[in-house]
Amino acid sequence: MHEVIGRVFVVVTLNKVDVYIADGQAVFRRKDDFPKPRELYNGDEILDPNVDSVKGANRQRHRKSTATSFNESNSDLVWKKSLRQVQRMIKEWSLRASEGTTTTIDDTITLALHVPPYAGFGMSYSFKKESSILSLSHTTTYRDGVSAILNRLLPIFISPWNFFPLSPLTSATLAPPSANPSAT
Repeated sequence: MHEVIGRVFVVVTLNKVDVYIADGQAVFRRKDDFPKPRELYNGDEILDPNVDSVKGANRQRHRKSTATSFNESNSDLVWKKSLRQVQRMIKEWSLRASEGTTTTIDDTITLALHVPPYAGFGMSYSFKKESSILSLSHTTTYRDGVSAILNRLLPIFISPWNFFPLSPLTSATLAPPSANPSAT
């Protein structure tokens, strides 16, 4: 689009005005002039405001506390692991090329679930289904555990808040009074 229209152009609609700039350095030099649209990040505040959803001085505080985790060497590690996982996913798909693939969503979730444990803990998983062999202290694999949690989030996000007192999920989240010593 920039080749046809130019390095900077504006798209005006009834709801908003979008400015497209093909010069990253210009944007970086004037980053305070280009605030992030808050409405895009409201869903990121599941638990609390975070580095993606805040701005200004609060954003700087969040960035400072996460800076050691999100550095160039970790970004390189994540990139390389992601690339290896994508290559393995494509290899798996090519082995099934004649029949096609119907597991795109599951495969993409698998890819996304394998990168964080490698970057954070050095735990590497093959793209293929994990071995069912578990250590004595585990009842499920990392991928299956996180996948189970993620699969249950959508109903929580789309349910109105006044539904939860009627939900069986409430009983699973509330501890009995005797289990809470400060409740007595």
